[in-house]
Amino acid sequence: MVTKRKPPCPILKKINKFKENKPASKNNHCERKIQGGINKIINVRRNHFAQSGSKAERKANGDKRTYMFTNAELKKKILDDPYCYLTGEKFDPYDSTQWSLDHITPKSRGGTNELSNAGQTTKIANQMKSNMTLDEMTEQCIKFLIRQGFKVEKI
Repeated sequence: MVTKRKPPCPILKKINKFKENKPASKNNHCERKIQGGINKIINVRRNHFAQSGSKAERKANGDKRTYMFTNAELKKKILDDPYCYLTGEKFDPYDSTQWSLDHITPKSRGGTNELSNAGQTTKIANQMKSNMTLDEMTEQCIKFLIRQGFKVEKI
């Protein structure tokens, strides 16, 4: 018994033809994609961190956003030193799930949205710090370690 083969789907035919005829790119497409990715990550982090004024103040100004620093300044800071300022752990700045920005001096304690008050941290360290100062966090960590049976000495 002879069966007739159906002709391939016209869409698949075009896709395969496109793949075969596509010349090798001289530009590194993946690198451009990553670069675009870091720019987007930086923009989102800056938008979240560096808006000046409270929500009510921004609304009173017609929701006009002003920022304390530029994307380029934040990008330089992150790429120059991709380490958590709390734990010293290295993170991949191109992976937005690994890091976040922290107010070194919390806004609730008088901290500002300036770049000098922005510390890059791992997400878990930022969540642990919450709205504590560095001294308060250190004190809490020491209490935790002592409770777990560790001896803590400052070097």
